Amino acid sequence: MSDWPPALTLETEPVLKLFTGENFYSSADAALREAVLNAIDAIGRRGGVDPEISVVFDKDNQTIEIADNGDGMGRDALSNLFSKVGASAAQLKGNYRAVGEFGIGALSYFLVADEYDIDTRKSESERLSLRFSKQMLDGVTTATEITPTRTDTGTTLKLHVSSSDLLDLCLKRFSHWMRSVRGLEAWVLPEDQEIVQGGLSRKVRMITPPELPDWIESAEIGPPEDLSIWDSYDGRAQIDVLYRGVFVERLSVEQLWGLEGAIHVDPKHFRPMLNREGFVGETLKAEMTPFLQSAHPAVLESAIGCIQDLLTSKDDWSRNKAITLWLAVPRKEPYSRAVELWDSEFRSLKVFRLLGKTEDRQVSITDVQQLNAAKIYLAPDQLDSANPIVGQAIRVLRGRGETVVQGLKRDGGYLSTVSVPAQYSSWLLLNAFREELPQIIEVQGVAQELVRQQSLAEVYTTVPVVKLVNLGAGSVPFLTVADEIWINVEAESGQKILEEICKRNEGHLGLWVACMMHAPGEGRLDQVGNLLRRRHPEIERLGLVRRQYLRSLLP
Repeated sequence: MSDWPPALTLETEPVLKLFTGENFYSSADAALREAVLNAIDAIGRRGGVDPEISVVFDKDNQTIEIADNGDGMGRDALSNLFSKVGASAAQLKGNYRAVGEFGIGALSYFLVADEYDIDTRKSESERLSLRFSKQMLDGVTTATEITPTRTDTGTTLKLHVSSSDLLDLCLKRFSHWMRSVRGLEAWVLPEDQEIVQGGLSRKVRMITPPELPDWIESAEIGPPEDLSIWDSYDGRAQIDVLYRGVFVERLSVEQLWGLEGAIHVDPKHFRPMLNREGFVGETLKAEMTPFLQSAHPAVLESAIGCIQDLLTSKDDWSRNKAITLWLAVPRKEPYSRAVELWDSEFRSLKVFRLLGKTEDRQVSITDVQQLNAAKIYLAPDQLDSANPIVGQAIRVLRGRGETVVQGLKRDGGYLSTVSVPAQYSSWLLLNAFREELPQIIEVQGVAQELVRQQSLAEVYTTVPVVKLVNLGAGSVPFLTVADEIWINVEAESGQKILEEICKRNEGHLGLWVACMMHAPGEGRLDQVGNLLRRRHPEIERLGLVRRQYLRSLLP
């Protein structure tokens, strides 16, 4: 038989660890969480009853009362558990997997209270009621017996909170800690106002999760239904970790975009720590990630419903964000069903640009298919920085009425933590829809041939051949292509080079002098010089008729 009433004795090593920095509770309101976790364990040990836990915040009397219909305690259990700090609650009953790993309730309650009362009754046992105070920390002072009030099996803990600020802190944090504890109800007195548990941090469109590992008791996961979340989504999976409905920590996992919710885990699976706020640390994230990865395909399948709502409800939602999401859907097993659903929805979204003869317009995959073109020419994603030959080739194709399509850029700041395979929607044309569309030809690969075919004239036919081409007024005056020299007669300097050639009529030598005179800073003279060194030794003069013809090509 233990001493009665009990004094507070210490298991030295656990208590010393408890008071060393990283293992100690970081906030006083953790005492409230500890009390509810202990109540959950007590009900679990009793078994066979519907859980009933009440939490009452009494502002007038400055108390917090936590009552449960658990197994209650006899004298030995009460002495061992609440007077011997460091004793494990898990020792009270063998098979039940308790949340509480260490008997630290006594000490944690002193974070908010100078004294607290335990009123308890074990089935068919005497009623017991004790008051514990901070003075017991001297190891000599004993608990004080007070009048029992409970008549049924269970335990009531009453914390005499040290200050109104601490009571307000616990009240404010109640919904943060208590998320979905079965059978838990809470009130504030004297208002007699009910407090609602916090539930999921974000409402999700729940999926049926894959097979759960034995250490996951249940999972409430899916894509977030709140459309405002999708507006600024960074792509991290956000998971609340709960122990029997009590919040412990929040995990953030990269890459698994669209996945939110809560997972209830078996606390005994992980190495326990005295501070439940850091109960599992990186161990949990490492073990949970494979499970979340297995659930991710189903989450993306469900997410398309959320995205449909988003696209139809907000006309100003960025098209570039939609492109980013579409590109981010993994095109591999086991995502085939998700890919099918996203493609079906997004093929009508206008995420490409059709470069027409006179104007451009936004088009979708469906629009492109309905053009009935034999070929689709794919323009570079950034025309401003494209090679001048490519730019002229696109002008040629547009002039001929060919189907020229360009991709749109995704939102680089959206889904910032997700690896997306491409920056532009053109990736989808080349990789996702190539088999459904006509022949796709990248302009860059055929640009030189297109411009070569459109050359205005050949000034010199001996090697190197000199051709007159249109590359745009803002483009380079001349450049070398293979064994040819192209003069851009749309550029002002190119026109002057051609005039100088006609005036001098000195063959390739005249070309060299003209380039030196009218475009000395272009940086391509060395390339021209290398070609001229390999030219035919004879100088080809133009003749009067030829010179007049070339001059007629100038503005």
